[in-house]
Amino acid sequence: MEKYKEIHLERPNTLADFLTEEERMEVVSLKISGVMGRRDFEDVLDELCNSEGYHDVDDNYIPDYELAAPLRHLDLGEATYVDGDCLPYFGYVAQQETLILPKGIRTTLDGDELGTGFNESEMLKKLVLPDGLKIVGGFDSCENLSGVILPEGLEEIKSYAFAGCKAISSVRIPASVKVMDGSCFAGCNIKEYVVDENNPYFTVVDGVIYNKDLTKLIAFPSYYPNKHFSVPSTVRIIGYSSFDDSHIESIELPDGLITIERNAFSFSIIKSVTIPDSVTEIGELAFRFCMGLEQVKLPKGIQHIYEHTFSGCLKLKSICIPASVVKIDSFALSSQDLMSVIMEGNVPPELCIDDRNGMSIPEGVEIYVPKGAIQTYKEAHGWKIYTIKEITDYEDR
Repeated sequence: MEKYKEIHLERPNTLADFLTEEERMEVVSLKISGVMGRRDFEDVLDELCNSEGYHDVDDNYIPDYELAAPLRHLDLGEATYVDGDCLPYFGYVAQQETLILPKGIRTTLDGDELGTGFNESEMLKKLVLPDGLKIVGGFDSCENLSGVILPEGLEEIKSYAFAGCKAISSVRIPASVKVMDGSCFAGCNIKEYVVDENNPYFTVVDGVIYNKDLTKLIAFPSYYPNKHFSVPSTVRIIGYSSFDDSHIESIELPDGLITIERNAFSFSIIKSVTIPDSVTEIGELAFRFCMGLEQVKLPKGIQHIYEHTFSGCLKLKSICIPASVVKIDSFALSSQDLMSVIMEGNVPPELCIDDRNGMSIPEGVEIYVPKGAIQTYKEAHGWKIYTIKEITDYEDR
């Protein structure tokens, strides 16, 4: 029979007095009420929740749950944390199946920590967030976590807060939430979002989250039921990580769109995209690791291709760079199967050739330039390492 223990703390930082060494090695379910302090987490719960394991040759952490303490269910719902607003960091790739957090915390992140001890946990199935919580984050890559309920009064969902939690199939954004982005639930099994109709910052149309006036697309559900999506004509900004890890194959972007923010389509399975000429900015990593991307048309007015914009796009064989581009950052076109780059401008853009940062365009890629511009490119800094041909040669192939 699984060992259960219930403890009531009259004073904070006294949990160690109520758990013997034998109990720490036997208790499976632990319920704590009363008042708790930081040392209760750092001196006791950290040990009980911390997984044992090792790092493989690629430095991936492999937990061995049989070596860790047997605690699987931790209920702090009737306890109040009194040593600050932040939940202390405890555990490491924690092995709990159930985690009920205490009252008194305003954020799940401890100081400068980007995660909790529960992110990347394979075992966490149930998480209960307390009333009064204002900021949540740090539970990404918990593959078996499902049914998360965001409490009323929550104001901010941190980037990647629940990204990769594949068992989460639905989520409701409370009226109080005013900060979130597309990465928060990227890779979750969500077909449509639900936003409280009284939320003054966000609205939902056909399961997609926008700002209130529909000028910015905030978050697109990873498992949207259709393979194609048409962005509404009112949208001017595709937000940060908005289509991150989404499963659409094609998208229609509206004329009048101005900005595609950082990470907007990263890890999506999109196959083709035509970016309208109204777009003047495409952020870093916007299409990074879009493994299925075969075709992309860049806007005529874009001036800067930032770092890793198209890195890891394994099916992208060729790309056309408009004459307006004046700079291409490191790894911007870094894809091992890229074969050719067509340059529409007579003036070569500035290339990043810093060995520390990496090359803008992989060495060995053929460069096609306008008639009469070959010598200009060969003499430009960074371009002489490439085979440079005229565009007419490309068209004749």
